[in-house]
Amino acid sequence: MVFWASELGPVCRLGDAPKPTDPVDSVWFTLNRERNPSNWQNLVDSGRTPLIRFRRSNWNLNGCLNPGLLQGMSLPIKDQPPDLMALKRKAERWLKSEGEKLNPFEHCTKVTQPAPKNLNPFWVWARPEALRWVEAGGEVWPWNA
Repeated sequence: MVFWASELGPVCRLGDAPKPTDPVDSVWFTLNRERNPSNWQNLVDSGRTPLIRFRRSNWNLNGCLNPGLLQGMSLPIKDQPPDLMALKRKAERWLKSEGEKLNPFEHCTKVTQPAPKNLNPFWVWARPEALRWVEAGGEVWPWNA
């Protein structure tokens, strides 16, 4: 799901974007143009439009639950607009409310390597129903894919 923060700026079209200079942006631009040859110009430019992107939890092919993911624009964090990051943090607080912080490495028998020393990027917040599912033996994959 993609949410446009209209109070922070307009929707920008990919067809109005300057020619990419970054290799990653160039590949992304080319893939979008090739996938939508007749309408690529009208695609939303997620690097210039103030967006909050949310991907719901989903099932991994190994049977574990992939955690959901909340992101801002498709830019490095240091380049995100501060007002958009404040909006994202507000959404994170709401999503984490009534949730319990879990270490997914403790709730997935399919991971064979040890948990990393720094768990900060891996913490998962399970809301009440999800927590009951985990406590009943449900497994949470430590990564988002």
